[in-house]
Amino acid sequence: MVRKMRCLILLASLILLPVVAAGSSAEVVKVVSVPPEPVPVQMGGMEKVYENVTKIAIEPRYKHLRLMPGEESEFTVKLKNPGEKDVVIEPKVIVFPFMENYVDEDWISMDREKFVLKAGEKAEIKIKVKVPEDVEKGYYSCIIAFTNDTFPMPYSVKPFYVNQMSLGVNVWIPPKIKIYPKFIDDRVEAGKSYEYKIYVENTGDEPVKMNPELFKGEDVYYDPFSPVSWIDESHVTIEAPSVVQPKSKAVVKVKVSVPSTAKGMLKGTVKLNVEDPGLDEWMQRVELNLRAYEKPSEPFVKVFQVSNATKVTVKVSASSYGRSAEKSCDFDVKIFSPSGVLSVKPSKLVEEVGVALSGNKLPPWEEAEGIYTVTSYRKTEIYTVENPESGTWKVEILPSCESFTLSVEVE
Repeated sequence: MVRKMRCLILLASLILLPVVAAGSSAEVVKVVSVPPEPVPVQMGGMEKVYENVTKIAIEPRYKHLRLMPGEESEFTVKLKNPGEKDVVIEPKVIVFPFMENYVDEDWISMDREKFVLKAGEKAEIKIKVKVPEDVEKGYYSCIIAFTNDTFPMPYSVKPFYVNQMSLGVNVWIPPKIKIYPKFIDDRVEAGKSYEYKIYVENTGDEPVKMNPELFKGEDVYYDPFSPVSWIDESHVTIEAPSVVQPKSKAVVKVKVSVPSTAKGMLKGTVKLNVEDPGLDEWMQRVELNLRAYEKPSEPFVKVFQVSNATKVTVKVSASSYGRSAEKSCDFDVKIFSPSGVLSVKPSKLVEEVGVALSGNKLPPWEEAEGIYTVTSYRKTEIYTVENPESGTWKVEILPSCESFTLSVEVE
């Protein structure tokens, strides 16, 4: 109807109409249009749908349960009728086509079936959910509708229930295998080899098969300031038993040969492939995050002048973070006077260590790495030269760290 009205207005709104007769000049004829009377718009489909819908209050609207096969749980749903008409409550389980895993009606029992909830009254329904013994691990869901009030849902053969709640059941199986650590972070040097250990503990009563492999991921993020690449299989060797015996621990040795051309971040994932139905695939992954470092062949040089001084103090500091922090803070220092290189040792050495208790980590971290974990390390060497020779001095620093600070004080 609205489209017809627009067409009438468009046709009646032609203002100028040129009329050209043979052998004569153009003449403009003005057409005065009178807009038609407004056409009343009828109530849309959705408004009609809501005309006879009764709304009740439901608490909770969402319920999530975590149960093992064979377990059960009970919860209470509170209903309230805020309207002026009585409402027929008839709870039932609804499953939609898009639900991959759904809660079967046989899992659910309720202490009340069909009853009338009078205007202004409240009611409670106890719902018990019992997961069958043979159900597989996964997430299951359904809808519990309390009345038959519905309206159509787009692209679905089933309608949407107005007075409903969502129920989700996470069916889980307790894993028998513990894996630690889940992350291996280290700073490595290009051209060198490193070995890391992954501990796999079988807490069950049956042997469990295992077949570790290197997984090459595809979700590499791009960072223009820190290149990221995946570790190639040819540079990784994995040694592990094929079976983890009950009530015992196995060690998976991961040997990484860092390419001589490696730069930036090297990433890899070790998939343990443990036959434990309680472990999801992602729970069997151990992430390798290696920062490749290439030691420079030329030292950093700082030149400074000394004139009639009583003392020269050179201080060099480097800091690093993570499991390899302590070995990542090394450097060689040479001090040159106008007469040549000086044979001088640090007059003072300062070491600062940041330590975290294993309680801050995911258990059982302490079994693999001890109760204390070094999180940061800072090393400072101070060199002092008394009665320095006047002239041009030089400090050379060849670092085995990613960054350092240097200060020179002439007194």
